Amino acid sequence: MPWMFVRIDNIDEMKLKLIAVLFLVVQAFNCFAQPSAYPTGFGFTRSAREAALKTDAPVFLSMQPYMRNDLPLSKMEGELKDSVKIYHDVAAIALRKHIFEYNEGDVHIRMNFLYNIGGGKDFTDTLNYPRSNRIISNTRGLWIQADFGEKVSVETGFYESQEYMPKYLKNYVDSLGVIPGFGRDKDFTIIRDVVDYSSSFSRITIQPRDAIRFHMGYGKHKIGNGYRSLLWSDGMYNYPYVQFDVTKGKVKYSHVWNVMQSLERLPLGDTPESTFRRKAGSFSYLSWKPSSKVELSLFESVIWNRYDASKMPQSLPVSFYSPLIGTGFPQVNSTRNNFNIGIDANVRLSKGIEVYGQAYADALGDYKKNGALQLGIQSYNLGVKNFDLGFEYNRVQSDVYSFSALYTDATHMNQTVGHPLNNMYEYVMRTRYRYGRYFARVKWNYIVQDRLEERNDEPTWINRNLKQWDVEVGYWINPKTNSEFIISYSDRIDDKSNDLVKQHATILMLGIRTGLHAVYRDF
Repeated sequence: MPWMFVRIDNIDEMKLKLIAVLFLVVQAFNCFAQPSAYPTGFGFTRSAREAALKTDAPVFLSMQPYMRNDLPLSKMEGELKDSVKIYHDVAAIALRKHIFEYNEGDVHIRMNFLYNIGGGKDFTDTLNYPRSNRIISNTRGLWIQADFGEKVSVETGFYESQEYMPKYLKNYVDSLGVIPGFGRDKDFTIIRDVVDYSSSFSRITIQPRDAIRFHMGYGKHKIGNGYRSLLWSDGMYNYPYVQFDVTKGKVKYSHVWNVMQSLERLPLGDTPESTFRRKAGSFSYLSWKPSSKVELSLFESVIWNRYDASKMPQSLPVSFYSPLIGTGFPQVNSTRNNFNIGIDANVRLSKGIEVYGQAYADALGDYKKNGALQLGIQSYNLGVKNFDLGFEYNRVQSDVYSFSALYTDATHMNQTVGHPLNNMYEYVMRTRYRYGRYFARVKWNYIVQDRLEERNDEPTWINRNLKQWDVEVGYWINPKTNSEFIISYSDRIDDKSNDLVKQHATILMLGIRTGLHAVYRDF
């Protein structure tokens, strides 16, 4: 697994990882169910949520990744055979099956290729690339899942990508040094016109009892029921983590320890390239379903300070290792550790409509600076089968994810743990229709933001208005990886005060891609 090869900076991190490895190995010998992680791509999430609304079973949906043995698979699109006719084994693999499957006794292995291959053109922006205003995506990858026995599951995969990006996205990458949702970029050519990046993910899940699960991996989570998450988002990069879940009737509790990092390097040691400064994080999530139609949740997170006043690593406090919600509350007045709380709610109005919301804040801070709010409504099969429509409102104040102490802001690899922007409000509209395997999707979002930017070498407050339309039509190729043949059109107007010209992009793309993970590029 990737995180096993990460350099360990202090003894606390080493203790945590050794304890986790030994504990999971011991538990594996006592295992006797197959809790494979369900992908977090938008299509997979839609399928799970739409099916769960139809059942009266207490399905917990506000924290991802979901586990397959928690979901009503028999009701989910993509899990059932459709009307597509198969005339050859090759067609079956391309349209319905995994690329490779092995099933022998208690061993079940599945392998699939991952890809995003496409090309297009931006008709309004000049990118100043050697290829003018062409846009090209070239992503290849592999995904493997394996179940051993009834209650042990392993997953691993990777992406390798090169892109000619739209100008707005290239500007973002150049300013922060990271690809949204992925890691750092590196030079691919001398002129640095191509963005080159990669990503890997992995997970070991063990379920020794029906009510208990243990996870160890390199990936990410999402907390919430909407398009965005203000509490903890899958829009940031992967991180190493250890997690356990306990589910009993109408209550589910999860706790995660993770290791995040800044993009500031430690002083150069005995290695050619010094490692980045890391920070320890932990969050607890308690969900209660008083009925099958309602889910109410409490969230608590702490970003722990691992450095002293001279920026040297130090031991973590004993309370970091506590897996109980509430034990982070003594950090509420701390000037060293960043403590935040949140609530999440989801209510099913009918078998096709749900409303949801989130609130997030620094516990004792100024809510006008440290608060965030989300409200949304989502419908499925609205009047017509397979027609969905949803609306969402997000409000994020200026200092929500920041903190006064060094290396304890709520960010990972220069990306916030929640909404990618602050000091803003946003409206999002999403709609989707599918007929057989043909589909059409439309998304619109409108953002108003006040932000501080450099103008003439001086910091200046800028008022920003962003409007973006994304229209996609295509053919759903294979439900196992949510692979699609797709034609997309985006119209984006980014209007900033003090700028003489609006940044306008009109992008037409044609390609083929898998949708294993959610990708956000609309901010």
